[in-house]
Amino acid sequence: MKSVKLLLGALLLVMATASCSNVNGKLEKMIPRDAKGVVCVKLPEILDKAEIGDNGHELPAALKKVVEANPKSQFCTILADLPNSGIDPKHNVYVFFTGKTYKMVTLVPIDDTDKAVAAIEKMTDNRFEEMAGVKYIGAGDTYYVMGDGVLLAGSLSRLVDAKTAVAEACRILDAEQPSIADNDDAKECLKGDGDVSAYFDMDGIGTVLNKSKTYRSLVQKMPLITVFTESDIKAVVCDFKIDKTTADLSAKIKVDDHSDYVQLLSATLGQPSNDFLKAIPNSMDCIVAMSVKGEALARLPQMQQLTAAMAKMPGMKALDLAGIISTVNGPLAVGFAKDPYLQGEWNAVVAAKTANAQSVLDRIIEFARTMGQAPQKYGNEYIYQYNNKQVNVGVIGDVVYVKMLDYEQTEGYAYELPDVRDFFAANPIGIYVRAKAGSTSGILNFGITRYVDGKGFFYTEKDDDNAAQVLLGILCSIKGDDQSSDGSADDDLDLNSITGAGNMMQPVD
Repeated sequence: MKSVKLLLGALLLVMATASCSNVNGKLEKMIPRDAKGVVCVKLPEILDKAEIGDNGHELPAALKKVVEANPKSQFCTILADLPNSGIDPKHNVYVFFTGKTYKMVTLVPIDDTDKAVAAIEKMTDNRFEEMAGVKYIGAGDTYYVMGDGVLLAGSLSRLVDAKTAVAEACRILDAEQPSIADNDDAKECLKGDGDVSAYFDMDGIGTVLNKSKTYRSLVQKMPLITVFTESDIKAVVCDFKIDKTTADLSAKIKVDDHSDYVQLLSATLGQPSNDFLKAIPNSMDCIVAMSVKGEALARLPQMQQLTAAMAKMPGMKALDLAGIISTVNGPLAVGFAKDPYLQGEWNAVVAAKTANAQSVLDRIIEFARTMGQAPQKYGNEYIYQYNNKQVNVGVIGDVVYVKMLDYEQTEGYAYELPDVRDFFAANPIGIYVRAKAGSTSGILNFGITRYVDGKGFFYTEKDDDNAAQVLLGILCSIKGDDQSSDGSADDDLDLNSITGAGNMMQPVD
């Protein structure tokens, strides 16, 4: 009798596994082979690790508070009432990127079409219509199209009529075109053991990025970013695995050993250092640093493009930005954070380890003088005024910094945070991000130590926080941006307030 029970249990397990595989396989076949990137979210594992009750019937108290505090978030709307969303929580969710009609498509498994229809109509304050045998809603630049057990949510790359949008959605849902499963690297990534896995074809991802105003603005201000986004890197594969209070992120950059990318980094990357953290307030939510050999960096076409453009601005030629960059011998870093009170305002700090800090400081002071700014000196800092921000310029050891804050700094510095200090001491390229989730925060450190390997570590602010819950809370807390003038939704970050070095020290009226 015992052996019969074991056999029945094994059969049930095989049937359940086959069912999951069939649904996930069905969704993967809908992802076109020429997709520029794909992300697989293993919903069952994440809900389980977030300790969300069966089928999402009960949210943990901490996560429930975050959801209730963000009633306008579509993600929160779904999470708050997951059992009535129609979403099948036993299978994966897939997101892919393309340069065609849709720039981003999310494929969600549905186990109750009626519930899904009602939930989306409530969320969008719109009604489903029918066309080409499917139900659809067009809401701004997003289309929701209901197929056979699958919801497609697509963000348009350009404004098109409903007929075109629905036709492209049907083409994807029909899964008749060659799929991403034909790509061995992508297939291997999707079958990985991470809770979130991602594959990006860098040859085409630039096409998608160029549709973002934020990215285009970022390239104008920081052209060095194209070393990663527009180089001869073939692909990037990422794997994100969540534990109880932490999560690990690994990334593999697929590129030839003798590629321009490898040769470029081998020539320009310097030794890591954490000295620059002594100039960056610990309130900065994001810190990005790259240790460089300044002379080699100044010779890069991307950097020459930036310095040539800035030299045309009033007074900037006298600053000799190219000369300043050539003195950098270590981290070149930016830290920034949204102002918690003033919407659209950012606070930022730029810091660089340089071979001749005093000479660089003297150039900045002389440049400010030619622009009509007479500084107030307080201690070892020179203080200027720009719009609503106080601009502090100074030197700490061999680090030159420019702080642009709209408040008087009272907090300490990032160097006092052991985890941040240790991280940047070991990584020549590093990113530190802190994001709020209700009364707590999640922190991610991600660095590239070798040219082709990246490793990240996510952890929670409080030792007893649940990592999966904090991650979901961060997603809930993300505020959506208004649509742009051309009708497309875009996260249009005003980079002038962060990197507007050319406008920073204009004469005060």
